[in-house]
Formats: sequence, structure tokens, C-alpha cells
Amino acid sequence: MPRGDTQGRPFDSRSGDPLTTCIPEANLPLRGALEVAVQAGDESKRDAATEGTKAEPRCVCTLQIQACDRAGNFCETGGAAVTCGCVDPECGVSSKVTDLHNGTYLLEWWSLNSGTYEVFIKVDGLHVVNSPATMQLTSGKPDFSKTRVSAKMLKEGSVAGQVSKVRLTCNDFLGNPALPGPATKFFCVMLPAKSLEDDPDAWKKAEPLPCSQENIGHEVELSFIPRVAGDTKLHFWTLSEEGQRRSERRSAYNMAAESSNSSPLGARASTFAPNNARQMQRAASRRTDNDRVGLPGSPFDLHTKPGPPSHICSAITGILQNVHGSWEEVKDNSVIRSGSAQSAILKSDDEIVDSSLQVGDTIRVQPVIRDEFSNNVGMTEGNLVMAVKGQAGAESDETLHWMPMTDRRGVLLCDAKYEIRRRGRHVLNVTLNAKHILGSPIEFFAIPCRPDGRRWEPGEKEKADKEAKLAEKTQA
Repeated sequence: MPRGDTQGRPFDSRSGDPLTTCIPEANLPLRGALEVAVQAGDESKRDAATEGTKAEPRCVCTLQIQACDRAGNFCETGGAAVTCGCVDPECGVSSKVTDLHNGTYLLEWWSLNSGTYEVFIKVDGLHVVNSPATMQLTSGKPDFSKTRVSAKMLKEGSVAGQVSKVRLTCNDFLGNPALPGPATKFFCVMLPAKSLEDDPDAWKKAEPLPCSQENIGHEVELSFIPRVAGDTKLHFWTLSEEGQRRSERRSAYNMAAESSNSSPLGARASTFAPNNARQMQRAASRRTDNDRVGLPGSPFDLHTKPGPPSHICSAITGILQNVHGSWEEVKDNSVIRSGSAQSAILKSDDEIVDSSLQVGDTIRVQPVIRDEFSNNVGMTEGNLVMAVKGQAGAESDETLHWMPMTDRRGVLLCDAKYEIRRRGRHVLNVTLNAKHILGSPIEFFAIPCRPDGRRWEPGEKEKADKEAKLAEKTQA
């Protein structure tokens, strides 16, 4: 293109024109990140930065722009009146222009705060093409020592087996929001307070809870499922940079292990290879405790309620009998618990001659109700039913009234008593939501009491039976 106006007069190549000078579309929106910035003319800071001494950190955006003359030709020399700045002078954004003396200009904006700003570039006091423009200043890597954990959920508590969520606000060392990269993972674990008293580093050795994370705005939402009910200490941590590298290597080793197992040589190749993937996988699993970097405020106090009762994890272990004023478990063969070896053997009344249970005795049953994670559940509703099967069909079943109680160890129990009024075989069903708990049904056998209504003392009934049989033979 010829240099000159319509009359053939040449333009001054040093003069930029705002109507032809523009911000390239490819650079929009303008973006900047955290780095060390040095103001023009501040040679002390510039020398300090050059020598490795820390200068003032800022969020910086730079742009090199090409000035054009009135006809759109590139200027080859400097000297144009190029200025830049922020539309809002009170937003805390500083700027400067450096003339490179070749028709291009280096523009810089910086601020102590990340965010989105409207900036301008002018030539001779007029906006260039695409000015004003949007500029996004983002922070650098998160400084996990400045991470904030939302305590709202921690105050409300949680329920075992239900998803709990915690918000993490990550910031850089200037306090600006800084979302972590995809390689950064957060973890958590729940531990009893006593375990930390015995070993303050127990959280570094415990298996973390399975959790997932999602970036929501400037926050990270961490989701996990509590498993331990009661008052616990909740630890949050991430991995150090070295720990992240180890984690990436472990992932690579795991992929190599899967690949070797699916190779044509199969297990043989994996077994005999000198540096096989299995060996690498075992080596990668030896991670030092120092890889875990605790988040500020950790550990947090968390109260977790037990989940819904589970018939699979709830159990009844046996029957208690009052022996000389104390309740003791009946351990003779007159009590058969479901699932035991004796439960497959049917016994007649005549075979049970050494039963400690007699007509007139009061027995006690105390099933333990737990949730799916084996946490004790305090039952207050009517979905737990204890009933002794009757001899005349379902209508004759005797439903037991039970009361919640706590034993000496602090375990929650459902306590029920039953008076034996007939001899022979009894069947006790303990159901939770119409399903048998572990150990139910439980069978027990009772022998008749003495003719005068008193209990047989140990060995008395057997002795009386022998005497009766001997008398029958004598009479015969």
C-alpha cells in the first residue's frame, strides 16, 4: 500500500492514529495473572527483582500493541501519544506505557486485587479500536495456608450415610480468590477425639473418606459421606507439591498394572518382569505422612447422628436369666440362636433335660440396633417388634413391650422381659421393619417347675427323674 494521502503527500510514520490502531480481537478479553511487577522508573525494585530479591507481587496484564498511521500502515518509529488506564480511576488499577521505539508499545496494568475491570487505550486522547475493553486479572497458585473452610455445615451436624458438603474458599498469598487446578485434590477423615489425644498425627495415617469436589464460583465444594456417629474430629487436607507428583506417579503405575494384566502374557509377564507394574504399584503405595498438608482450622468438631436402623447390622446375641439377683446369659443347649450350628438340629422336649429355663422364670432379651455402618441407633419408633410365637397361630403370638436403655459400656439397647408360662419349645422373633435381625428367630426350651411351684435347683430335676423311673421299675 502506498504511503501517503489522496494527494500523494507522505504521512509521518511516527504518528499513530486511533482510528486505525486497534486492540487485536485475539487478545480479547485481556487477561493477566499474578507475578512480580516493577514500576517504571523504580530502579531499586528493578535491580532487586533482577538479583532475586522479592519485589512487590501483583496481578499483571501486559499487551504489546502496534501503532498504525492514518492510512493503516504500521508505524516504524515511536513517539506517538499512547496512554492506557482503567475506566474507573478508583478501582486500584495502575498502568504504564513503554515506547519500544519501533512503532510498538508495551502496555501494562496491575493491581493487588484480582477481578474484572474495564480498561482503555488511547492515542492522542482518543480511544483506539476495541477500546474500552474487558480485562480479567486472576491470581496465582492457591496458598493453602489461607484457605477458609465454611463451618455452617459443621454447626448443623451430619447424618451417617447421608452426603455432607463443605465449602472451601481458596486464596492466593495476597488474599485474592484462587481456584486450584485439576491436579489439586482435597481429602477428609473423621476420627474420635481420643485417638488424636493418643497420637496427634493419627489423621496423617488414617484412610481418607471417599469424597468428590466441584468448583462453584470462587469456591470448592467438597462432598463426603460420614460413617462414624457421635462427636468426632474432622480433618481436611491437601497434598504438597511433592505429594501431588507422587499421586500422579501412582496413577500411572496403576494404569501400567492394569495394562500388564491385560497383556497377552497375562499374569506370567507381570510376575517375571524385573521391573513389573505390580512392584511399582507397591513402591508407590509407600507414601510419607508429610505429604498431607492440613487446612487452617483443622480439625473441626463435628457431631454426626446415626443413620436409619439396618436389620442386617442389628443383632440379638442370646437370652438373659436372673441368677441370684444378677442377669446372666443362658449358655446351655436350651437356647438356639438362628444361624448357629445347633439351629439345624430339632430337639424334642424329652431331649432337653438339663435346661436352666423353667416354667415361671422371667427372661430378658436385649437386641442391639445399628445402622449400616454399625453405629448404635436409639430406637423410639414402633418399627422394632419382639414377639413370642404362640401355639394357636399368629393370633396367639405374644408381643413384648420393650424400653430403650444404655448398658455400662454406653451401648444403646432395647430391653424386654418375658415370663415363661408353659413348658417346651418357644420361638422368639425380633424383626426390624418386618425383617429378621441377625440372630433372629431365637429358640429356647423350658422344663416344668417343681410340683409345688418352686424352681428346680441344679441337679434336682435329674435326680427326681431317676428316682421316678426307678420307682416305676420297682412297681412293675
